[in-house]
Amino acid sequence: MEPSPPNRFRIGAVSRAAGIPPATIRAWERRYEALAPSRSDAGGRLYSELDVQRLILLRIAVDLGHAIGTIASLPDAELSRLSKHVSADPAREARARFLDAVARFDQESADRELARAAALFPNDALVHDLLAPLLREVGERWAHREIGIAQEHLATSLVRGLLVSLTRLAPPPAGGPPVVFATLPGERHEMGLLLAAFLAATRRRRVLYLGVEVPAADLANTARRASAVAVALSLVSDPDPAATADELAILSSLAPASCAVWLGGRAASLHAGLASSHRWKIFPGVTELAAEFDAVASPPLQITSPPVDSSP
Repeated sequence: MEPSPPNRFRIGAVSRAAGIPPATIRAWERRYEALAPSRSDAGGRLYSELDVQRLILLRIAVDLGHAIGTIASLPDAELSRLSKHVSADPAREARARFLDAVARFDQESADRELARAAALFPNDALVHDLLAPLLREVGERWAHREIGIAQEHLATSLVRGLLVSLTRLAPPPAGGPPVVFATLPGERHEMGLLLAAFLAATRRRRVLYLGVEVPAADLANTARRASAVAVALSLVSDPDPAATADELAILSSLAPASCAVWLGGRAASLHAGLASSHRWKIFPGVTELAAEFDAVASPPLQITSPPVDSSP
């Protein structure tokens, strides 16, 4: 199979990102000329980031009751106005709708709510106002037995899928060395790590996402071979602080001197002494980490989420 050109996506990836079945996408193109994707040399459809954004807006408008035949030819700005939901706190209402759908095991509605939020909220607001508070609330509800483990897994799985898709659809990196994202052995919580990687990608920072439970020696080797500017580690539960301290010591001895180490998560403060001795940085949350990206990366380029017309 021939590879897709940069910033061009095949219909399967677009279907997952927009929450629309491939057959529906084809029908909207054929019957209503809702969009006109380019074609690969083999004749397959290839979609741009703007195509994905337009499809999300079309799906939201249809979900709100508009007929596809009457809106398919509208410009994106008009579609955004149709999709706008006036609310004193739209992020809180979006969280409530998502959690209600999860409580009912209504995966389709919960997934649509996340896709709608991704289309309407700017990137930073999506993280700070919606996803980060949403994940905290999911954890609290599970801790208080308001939802079961299956519902908690459903919610985090849907958020994870959204973040992975949005990170892949982010603007191409501006160049320069990557930031390596991972957790150490024993740490399986990765949602904060995914939020951080997404924020880095929206700032056109190269992201090298390794995921959970990566040994420190492998992290150091990756940082050296990739000429990484930093290794970002999420420490949330830290079930064995002594073992984590050993891993961090290995990382400090093997990682290149030019590679920064950034620690985040609830348990990061347990290792403040070691971090201070090596001049590593600890970030209480993704807001502080985003400020670091703003300081060391290219200026934000906001195109992942289409703009919302706020005129009356």
